[in-house]
Amino acid sequence: MAEFRRILGQVSYDIEQHVDRFKLSFKKRTGRLGPLQILAYNGHGTENRFFLKGRVLEGNAISQATDTDSIRTNMQATFKRFSNVEIPGVRVRASVDGISKIAVTNNEGYFDLDFRLDSRRKSPSLWNEVTFELLDEVIRNQGPVQSAGKVLIPPDGCRFGVVSDIDDTIIKTHATNLIKMMMLMFTSNARTRLPFAGVAAFYQALARGRDQKVENPIFYVSRSPWNLYDLIEDFLQIQQLPEGPMLLRDHSLEFAKGVAYRPGAFKVGQITRLLNLYENLPFILIGDSGQRDPETYQEIVRRFPERILAVYIRDIGISGRLAAVGEITKQLQDEYGVPLLHDSDTEQAARHAERNGWIIPASLGDIRAAAKHDKIVPGPGAGN
Repeated sequence: MAEFRRILGQVSYDIEQHVDRFKLSFKKRTGRLGPLQILAYNGHGTENRFFLKGRVLEGNAISQATDTDSIRTNMQATFKRFSNVEIPGVRVRASVDGISKIAVTNNEGYFDLDFRLDSRRKSPSLWNEVTFELLDEVIRNQGPVQSAGKVLIPPDGCRFGVVSDIDDTIIKTHATNLIKMMMLMFTSNARTRLPFAGVAAFYQALARGRDQKVENPIFYVSRSPWNLYDLIEDFLQIQQLPEGPMLLRDHSLEFAKGVAYRPGAFKVGQITRLLNLYENLPFILIGDSGQRDPETYQEIVRRFPERILAVYIRDIGISGRLAAVGEITKQLQDEYGVPLLHDSDTEQAARHAERNGWIIPASLGDIRAAAKHDKIVPGPGAGN
């Protein structure tokens, strides 16, 4: 079965590549290739090494969502996210504080850059500006194609980092129900998607930490595709969740390689890379019980038993998961001394964080008030 899925994935990927090449070639020949854009994703790194990622596509950025957007408007935006023409094989230059490096886009239009610096680069703030520029002419008289981005470099004084899932951890997506999940994806937008009660206030408290002087970094790791980056980014901003790098997936390429059928492999790999990069920083892991976050975080604790402060799992009421999460909770506590809290209430995790000195006591009142507000007024629009 695994071999059949791998072959099916490879065939599907090859067909997609042929279709994409045909669309790009046809538009070039007929002069219909529109303006180009560089999508700059938030990067992350350290004082002497950081990682940047982006994508070169045809078309203008998707318009900002509004509370009154119709289902048709939302469906058109979702279709555009998955149907834009990718621009492969072009050079993109990224510059940070006068330091530049060039990458070439792959078949899906993505580019990745690994900056390695000879000397330590002191970062006075959490975020540092990056500029991107397309170096090749794809369209006749196309003019400059540029974009601004950011890279997160934790400054001295950070006490810990946070790794958070997205789907059904901070945003309601019904990820365990394919039909509901697809309906939400196509018919809602960043303003009509709902957060879990109190989650924004809790994450803000974790980012501020105990001393309130240096912001702790938050990383969002999800199996969602990069195509949804702008929607998730807008959601974080609208709901006032702390900004952070997102580590998402290229579904097409992974499906071709069979990666999509190894549950938890993507997240384990991404979180492992983060912990290896920030080797002196402990982490709090936050997820939900709906899919495999407890098992994924169990594996991370096994690999880094001294680096994980706590695991917070949101219970989303999936039958049959209570016993499995309970076994993982016991094993992490007994073998590694790492607490796992499994609860549907954000406030329970916040109380635990306050008792351990990771957030200030005053934050509890803010989180409690925010949770009540979120339950009464769950956000703009009517998504659920």
